[in-house]
Amino acid sequence: LIFFSIISFFLGFYFDEISMGAGGYEGDFKFVKSSIKIFTENSYTESILQFSSTSNRPPLIYLLHKIFNPYFSNVELFRKVVFTISLSIPILFFFCLKEKFGKIENEVLLLFTSLIFFNPFYRTSSYWGLEENYAIITALASLFFYLKISNSSNVEKKLFTLNLILLTFFSSLTIYFDQKFLIIPII
Repeated sequence: LIFFSIISFFLGFYFDEISMGAGGYEGDFKFVKSSIKIFTENSYTESILQFSSTSNRPPLIYLLHKIFNPYFSNVELFRKVVFTISLSIPILFFFCLKEKFGKIENEVLLLFTSLIFFNPFYRTSSYWGLEENYAIITALASLFFYLKISNSSNVEKKLFTLNLILLTFFSSLTIYFDQKFLIIPII
């Protein structure tokens, strides 16, 4: 089942699957292409001002892509980069499960983790370069550091402080990727 879920995930990307009804190139991806065009053709300030016409989320992810992604202006390579970044979600989810349920065998945790690959929301966001997965990544990272703090008994003060700083950073960053995740820092 683990192997099948991973293979189906990669095949879905290869065949341009539309799992959740995002409409492929003519659906939500046209807004992503418009956002890429705005950030490719304009300065940072001008891009931010024009961005509200293509998305209802903060522009942080496009700013980061413009700065760090050398393939940002190529739409197909942008999709591949987002797909690759999205692969960190099951990995982070596994580490969260491992931190929470450390006594359960890794194979069982991998089985639960592999179920993410069947989620239509995750698949569509991964395939079509949508913005939601970045908020999920930072939410899982903040959950991981929250679990590290809550599971520690006699933890060294520096390690506790570092985990607390990382928890605060990732939970705050979650809002800058998607405001719907406001509940994460509140928790």
